[in-house]
Amino acid sequence: MSLVFEQEPNNTTPNTLKLGDTVRGVAATISDVDRYQFIASAGGILKLDFGTANSTANAWSYSVSIYDANNKLVAGENVGYGFGKTVNAVLSGAGTYKVYVYASKDGLTGTYDLTASMVTGTTTLYESGKNTTQAAADTIVAGQSISGQLNYGWGSRFYKFATTSSGSLELDFTPPNANTYSTYDVNLLDAAGKVVATGSTGSALTLSGGRVTQGATYYVEVKGKGYDSGNFTLSEQVLNPATISYKALTAQSAQTGEIKSAASDYYKVDLVAGTTYIFGVKGSTSSGGTLADPKLTLFDANLLQLESCDNLPVYTTKAGTLADPQIGFTATSTGSYYLAVAGSSSTGTYTITEDKVGTDTAIASLLDGARWNAGSPLGTPVKLTYSFLTSTVNGYGGFAIMTAAQKDAVRTILASYAALANLSFTEVADSSSSQLRLGCADLQGTAEGITFFSSAPSGAYTSNKILMEVARSDANYVGGMYTYEALIHEIGHSLGLKHPGNYNGSSGVGEAPFMPLALDNRKFTDMSYVNDPLRTAWHSTPGLYDIASIQYLYGVNAAAASPTQSFTVGSTAPESRTLFSTAPGATLDAGNQCKPVTISLTPGTFSSVGVNADGTAAHDNISIAFGSTFTGAIGGAGNDVIVGNDLGDRLAGGAGNDTVTGGAGDDTIVDFSGADWLDGGGGKNTLALSATSADLNAAADAQLVNIAVIDLAGAAAGVILDLHLQSEAIAVNGSAFNDIMTPSAGGGKLAGGAGDDVILGVVAGLVIDGGTGTNTLRVTQTSTILNAMSDDQLVNVQAVDLSNAGAGVTLDLHLQTEAINVVGGGFDDTITLSRGGGRVDGGSGSDTLLLAGSRTQFSVTPSGSGYLVKDKAGSQASATLSSVEKLKFIDMTIALGTAVDGTAGNDKFNGTAAFQRFSGGDGVDLISYGGKKADFVLEKTADGYTVSKTGGDGGDTLSGVERLVFTDTALALDIDGNGGKVYRLYQAAFNRKPDSDGLGWQLKAMDDGTPLNQISQNFVSSAEFKSLYGSNPSTVALVNLLYQNVLHRTPQQFETDFWVNIVDNGVPVRQTAAEVLASFSESPENQAQVIGSIQNGMEYHYYA
Repeated sequence: MSLVFEQEPNNTTPNTLKLGDTVRGVAATISDVDRYQFIASAGGILKLDFGTANSTANAWSYSVSIYDANNKLVAGENVGYGFGKTVNAVLSGAGTYKVYVYASKDGLTGTYDLTASMVTGTTTLYESGKNTTQAAADTIVAGQSISGQLNYGWGSRFYKFATTSSGSLELDFTPPNANTYSTYDVNLLDAAGKVVATGSTGSALTLSGGRVTQGATYYVEVKGKGYDSGNFTLSEQVLNPATISYKALTAQSAQTGEIKSAASDYYKVDLVAGTTYIFGVKGSTSSGGTLADPKLTLFDANLLQLESCDNLPVYTTKAGTLADPQIGFTATSTGSYYLAVAGSSSTGTYTITEDKVGTDTAIASLLDGARWNAGSPLGTPVKLTYSFLTSTVNGYGGFAIMTAAQKDAVRTILASYAALANLSFTEVADSSSSQLRLGCADLQGTAEGITFFSSAPSGAYTSNKILMEVARSDANYVGGMYTYEALIHEIGHSLGLKHPGNYNGSSGVGEAPFMPLALDNRKFTDMSYVNDPLRTAWHSTPGLYDIASIQYLYGVNAAAASPTQSFTVGSTAPESRTLFSTAPGATLDAGNQCKPVTISLTPGTFSSVGVNADGTAAHDNISIAFGSTFTGAIGGAGNDVIVGNDLGDRLAGGAGNDTVTGGAGDDTIVDFSGADWLDGGGGKNTLALSATSADLNAAADAQLVNIAVIDLAGAAAGVILDLHLQSEAIAVNGSAFNDIMTPSAGGGKLAGGAGDDVILGVVAGLVIDGGTGTNTLRVTQTSTILNAMSDDQLVNVQAVDLSNAGAGVTLDLHLQTEAINVVGGGFDDTITLSRGGGRVDGGSGSDTLLLAGSRTQFSVTPSGSGYLVKDKAGSQASATLSSVEKLKFIDMTIALGTAVDGTAGNDKFNGTAAFQRFSGGDGVDLISYGGKKADFVLEKTADGYTVSKTGGDGGDTLSGVERLVFTDTALALDIDGNGGKVYRLYQAAFNRKPDSDGLGWQLKAMDDGTPLNQISQNFVSSAEFKSLYGSNPSTVALVNLLYQNVLHRTPQQFETDFWVNIVDNGVPVRQTAAEVLASFSESPENQAQVIGSIQNGMEYHYYA
């Protein structure tokens, strides 16, 4: 390794740059570009150490760029300030790279040194360079960093990643080894492009993305603001309490640890809601270890970041910091929290501690010792007069009477104190008897305001005077401005409050007792001299501990209990205040916010609502005063964190991916949208839904915790609710419309309410009350749980639907007493009906209805298109069946055949043991039964006939069937068809009941197509006919005999004449004797006489 010198002209031909060599070069003019070539054998990080050999040279005058073989800029940086700089470039792989050194000012002749070294095996990836839009974003791989850079600090780069687990998302951004002018905007966006978190930084930055589910997609935009183009790095991690290693920390025992790398040490602490704690890390500054610059971060139970402290702000002569961090925190809820200790950029040992701080300790540090009600018990109400000075006091020059705007500010602040405590203020004309006197003077730069005290020996104030800096304009006397907070501060003094720290007391130093350093901050009290570095607006109200102290002195204003109050925070201008209310339903409403908000309703805690001056989300700018009873919180459009108290709250997250946590009371959480995380806490908690939430239906089990009830009463239409991913027992109160509900795997009571509701599935511990309307339980498989449900576990359900089952279902409703209809599926279902009966539509497949009794206990009769099953004793309700193939009694099983349909021709069917429905259609249709006629019972119905076994019930249902054939005889049922015609003709011709053989023979003839008149002619030609009518009777004799033998009466003369005229004269149409016989046979008069003999069919001998 050696020192080498550049070889000109390397502004055109590059010199070789080797690992370990130091190249000394000169960039003499702005046009002189020194070019070098570096050959990498593998990917890794190329480190270029740049320095000036001449200390008179200005290193700001140089810049260094690295390009790959395709002339893609890999890294570029202005190597500003100081005489040494390292430029890092992530090389994607082996290859040739070019290094250019530019001079950015003319006339510089100083030399520089350039040394190359390489770190291989890095887990850092490098951007593509094409990732200038969200659509072209590069991917961040889990467990790896990605390095990128902007073209000399301008433009944007986009990256994307998918979370590999659920938990709390953190994005770490590390800028280049940049000069102090380098600033970046880092935006974390969700899959829809909505900003989840944002930060502006010139140093390392960690953004919290809130709680996330596995597989969620996020984008990162890094936007430059000029000056710097070196490599920055990005990495993401999802923190989960189940996957981190931690130690326990308690107030009784400190812990020691050692930071050996960039990783953090974690500690778990168990805190109580409303209790204030101080956590501290001591390193080398406080002799608690060797760690030079520790950093402390506080997380909630889900590892969402709450507070972070690198250097603790403290007051020395003016302001300063301690290298050892401390965090003062009032627990928002009872449970586990986590602390992380990191080394910033250092390693070493440390000690971490936890201490509790009582509110009384903080109050004591703020009490001056005197009070207006001294001599009376603490809390005694006080009435004070105030006036505006007309001349100076205590010798201060530059006096001015307060302007109208300044007086209004005084009145507003006094009114705010009066609203908090038992104080009342009456404005009077200025005189020495006025108790509070205010004006302005030239304070000579020593303070923004000064308070002068006068008190009696009893310790009671007599007259206090306040002078404010005269140089301040009216614009400074509005909430959020420093002068306005200073006025609150001075009025606080005049009411009995002192500085909390060891500074600026009556003797120049503070007066004990003192506030713990972690709480001596304007975040907690307006009486402090220490600024909150995260706050961009001054207080517009007394601070958290100021209110507690004033109420300690003068008591709580009972009027704060009414009426109901709703507090909102502006969304465009910064503000900072403390809220106090004991009104019923007091609510912190952030519904107007677009940035993410954090709301805590626990007294003594802080919320982050609104914006900072730069437009980023505010931090800890709203506090809830001790003794408040807020029970409402409303989130905005961002990914909010809302924590309730123990009073029974109504918490609404709004849009965004919210984390909502209730306290020990019975809370109501409103709606579920996005990737919300809801934990009701203790008590019986309700989630109120106003509409279907696809996000809730897809929510993981961990996203819905400690929710006892989901209430759909506020919905304006039917709700689809799917809780199958949940494991806790969750009751559901349905809407007034048609809801579709899938129960939680943990069960619970589903109450459908009004509307026709559908319940999907049954689980252990489930109780169903369908409510009013026609309600359906839909199951997709056999459920032993459903089959064992007692009568009071299944109420107001009118139907059980098996149509979506993937296999046959065994359904047993015998424990139920309500009428329940069953709809079968496409497979072989086995069904036991409710004791209340119902209707069964078996669907396709071979379905069986189980009946609790012997065959003789039930009647089975056709009904409509199916069957009616009745318990003859009436102990069970009847059941109406369709598409059910079997009835299974305790002693036998009978089949209910399916429908059999005939064709347009002459169909022949075979009867079976199954109950079947025959529809013959056109033609002469025949059913053959394997038994004697006496074994069967034929009954006429409105649509046809039923055939059943003798002594039994049920059987076949016939429609459009003309013939029944038994083993010993046959029966013609077509009394209006061929059967009836042949029977009547037979009866008419021979004046007797047809014999079975003859009727059968003639029926076969007619069925085979022989016309009725031809059969009549055959009868007329027969010997039997001639023996009855004579071998050649006259027409008159024939007609008279037909009346006697067929109609069984004597004709009237006109009747005889009518038929004689037809036969002999052809008037109106000639008929033969056979045709006249057929006419008499089919006459209405004959049909009426014969019907009694044939109405139940005509027995005949069947000829095949």
